[in-house]
Amino acid sequence: MGIGEILSDWKDVFFDPENAIPKAAKTASITDALLSNVLTYAVSGLPIGFLILIAGLFSGKGGAIMMLVGLLVGGAFLLALGVIFFLLFTFILHTVSRLFGGNGSYAATAYAWSVSFPVVMAILIAAQLLYFSAVLLMPFGLVLLVVALPLLFFSSIYLQVLGIVTIKEVHGLSYLRSALAYTVALSAVIALLAVVALVFFFSAIIGMLGRVTSRPPVF
Repeated sequence: MGIGEILSDWKDVFFDPENAIPKAAKTASITDALLSNVLTYAVSGLPIGFLILIAGLFSGKGGAIMMLVGLLVGGAFLLALGVIFFLLFTFILHTVSRLFGGNGSYAATAYAWSVSFPVVMAILIAAQLLYFSAVLLMPFGLVLLVVALPLLFFSSIYLQVLGIVTIKEVHGLSYLRSALAYTVALSAVIALLAVVALVFFFSAIIGMLGRVTSRPPVF
């Protein structure tokens, strides 16, 4: 599947998810899902990267070069994390959907999800940029805030709707079962991320305490 087909699926799923999702996922492979996911992070990172580069230019040539290097290294790291999270989330989403009686394949689940959230993510990022711009420009940013808050609300809600429709169309479940499966999967992912965050937090605390206690006493 080519990039043009994937971008077309993004558009079709956003405007008509119930018809576009089963059609898009019918012949998709896990490679197509990964390509769609990588494209999503690449495209969504462009506005943020542009703003960072502009900030670097204002700090001089050296600052711009450092910003560019940091952007490339940080972007590659975040992209790798994004792909790992995508594989983890879609695996949990697929597994829970099958437990609720679904019959779709993992490749179909992964690709359907990968083409479900790009347009919504673009709206969400645009809304966040508008929101932060509004905060920085207060009190003149009130107009931007009026636009940003509804966009944030819409994109957050519609993303959950697309998740439920993805399960319904790929796994052949009812809306109720799909909503329950999506809620369970999302809760499992959030709980897993919370556990990982706590492990890193307490590991850092233990490491700091270890360095403090290993220092020789000062008299």
